[in-house]
Amino acid sequence: MARFIRDDLASARYKGVESIEALADELGIAVSSIIKLNANENQYGVPEACAAAMSAAINVTTHVYPDPSQAKLRGAVAELHELGPESVVAGAGSDDILDIILRATAPKIVAYAPPTFGMYSFLAKVNGSIEQVLIERTPEFGVTAASVIASVSEALADGGHGVVFLPSPNNPTGNLVALGEVRAMCAALPNAIIVLDEAYIDFAPAGASAAGLIGEYDNLVVCRTFSKWAGLAGTRIGYCLADPQLVATFLAIKQPYNVNCAAEAGALAALGARDDILASSVSRLIVERRNVFVQLAALAPLVVPVPSSANFVLARIADTAPLTAGELASALRAAGILIRYFNKQGGDLEAYIRISAGKPADTAVVIGKIRELLGAAPAPPPVLANPGIEAVLFDMDGVLADVGASYRAAIVATAKAFGVTVTATDIDAAKAAGNANNDWLVTRALIAASDDAPQPLPTLDEVTCQFEALYHGDGSTRGLYANETLVVAADLLHSLKHVAGLKLAVVTGRPRDPDATRFLDDFGLTGLFDAVITMDDGPAKPSPVPIQLALDALGVAPSAAIMLGDTVDDVAAALAASVPALGVIPPGAGEPDGLAKVLTLAGASYVMGPGCFELAHLITR
Repeated sequence: MARFIRDDLASARYKGVESIEALADELGIAVSSIIKLNANENQYGVPEACAAAMSAAINVTTHVYPDPSQAKLRGAVAELHELGPESVVAGAGSDDILDIILRATAPKIVAYAPPTFGMYSFLAKVNGSIEQVLIERTPEFGVTAASVIASVSEALADGGHGVVFLPSPNNPTGNLVALGEVRAMCAALPNAIIVLDEAYIDFAPAGASAAGLIGEYDNLVVCRTFSKWAGLAGTRIGYCLADPQLVATFLAIKQPYNVNCAAEAGALAALGARDDILASSVSRLIVERRNVFVQLAALAPLVVPVPSSANFVLARIADTAPLTAGELASALRAAGILIRYFNKQGGDLEAYIRISAGKPADTAVVIGKIRELLGAAPAPPPVLANPGIEAVLFDMDGVLADVGASYRAAIVATAKAFGVTVTATDIDAAKAAGNANNDWLVTRALIAASDDAPQPLPTLDEVTCQFEALYHGDGSTRGLYANETLVVAADLLHSLKHVAGLKLAVVTGRPRDPDATRFLDDFGLTGLFDAVITMDDGPAKPSPVPIQLALDALGVAPSAAIMLGDTVDDVAAALAASVPALGVIPPGAGEPDGLAKVLTLAGASYVMGPGCFELAHLITR
């Protein structure tokens, strides 16, 4: 029979999650005894409204074919997204939609960024072995427009069109694709369909969805599912939003009755009860995701969780741990606990595990078992063991924000504009010397110190003007600020405030507007900090004044606060205000050990790595 089967399908196998019934039989235990956190399912089950609607549909309409035009469902989805029904098509799960997209467009290439959802590779194979283009992610698993544009443009240099699959949040890492990046991709790649797979978007901060861009770009498709937020994974129901011409083709080629009556009834009920579902099970799963992240962060450095905007947390098991990620997953499985271990599926994740957000009782069992298997949890640094801590003060650049490709890049580019070459080492040295909290002043000082310094030297106003133009950009050029990423996980910050009950403040040398305000807005942190002290409020660090202003705003004594910073100026300012200082190694530091020594000599009582995972001890204490 092999002669009838396509040769290219020999390796086309998609490995789904393990059956809970099969594991129960293997271990000889009841299904109810198994903790299943491997498939990102909604552990709170089917909403009552959906169950009732599906039951009624089964009793009344099972003998009748469903509406092939999906009129009611498309209308309800269109109303949710403030679009016309001509921009909506539904399918048997969003996987069905992804398949329809490839069948309708017959692209030359399918591009995606591993590690990611394995269905993209699978569908490329079964739809005629379409050429697959792999897009490189950043070390933090992010996707940039630049990398997508470069990879796709090269693959389509000889013509043709492509499809780019990008989940946002990404499965299994949890990263979002910024809307600015989506806009840039759509604009730069008119010969590619950009598919944003938003299966997990309901667990992300408000405003993260690209659905609002439908209508602006005819090459953008946004896919959604009812599996995660509405608990309808078993019914297989999803949809996409797209240009009406694309949708017309999708409707023409889909299986006529691809959405069954029960699934449609459940989806319509879910849309009708959406606000209640989001406020109940979805909000609880977001809280539990934060709890999973914090509990894993407290096991650092043996376990290093990845910040997530979905309903799961990916975590790296360190080489120093007594078990590898695979061994840990196997040991948990033997105990009746299912988490996800990918190995090489969907990307090289041999050192990672993924844990779905479930119910608090299940999280407690899973984390307890992981602690048992990996040994005693690391003790908190003495400075964090102080039960009297009431407030945490954060520097912004290098602590909350990765500015390696923004402020630091602006220093380098500004100096270059005046004919001077400045390196990362030069910037590190300037920061280590102190009195370097103002990057405009730092840039001018580096220019002045160069043998190639122009004569006369540019004024501070000239340097500032050039710096700001590069950092903020203009109508035709993206500003370097768009390269910034959040270093400390939002889940950790939320838990410090809402679980541990701590007061939070930002003490930064940035201007308030737009620099500091925009960063907090862009990453959904507005309102999380009880005080934001900027360069507009007083003298710069190492003066203690900014720290004192933060303490006054928070209403706490110096002994009840800690300050986190990545420079000697941060440490000096904190100590001068009688606040204990903790050093932080910023992402991409050239010589982290050297910087740790510098910060320690300056008076930091402890030095953390990027992400500040040790702060989890303030929550779990």
